[in-house]
Amino acid sequence: GNNLWGQFRVYETNQKHHPKSIGRKRIQLVRYKKPVYLVIFSVIFAVLPIISIAIAYGIASLNDCRVNEAGANPCMVFGMNVGDALYSMNVLGWFALFTIPIGVVGLIIGVFWTLFVFTRKRLEKT
Repeated sequence: GNNLWGQFRVYETNQKHHPKSIGRKRIQLVRYKKPVYLVIFSVIFAVLPIISIAIAYGIASLNDCRVNEAGANPCMVFGMNVGDALYSMNVLGWFALFTIPIGVVGLIIGVFWTLFVFTRKRLEKT
């Protein structure tokens, strides 16, 4: 059947091409790979800075440390001071002002591209 994530075609392998797997059924993704990849990449790209902030605050809270944008605070993890790294991870969150709009544009393009491919293939069948 048809669904938004892609159309799958089940086919029997041919003896000429696959002599060792005669009669085995395979599932092949026929459509929607590129638009779905664009949607996934756009979402990941948009949330990476937010993930960085979450990891920084998670590490800080597990080790009773403070993280803020005023400067690096000492934070000892396994005998190492990771305060500067946590500060950098926290400040990377400002890139979200750049990545979220670009990710939303990519998400919108990917969704419309997927819908275009989906409706085009449906119209070709009629």
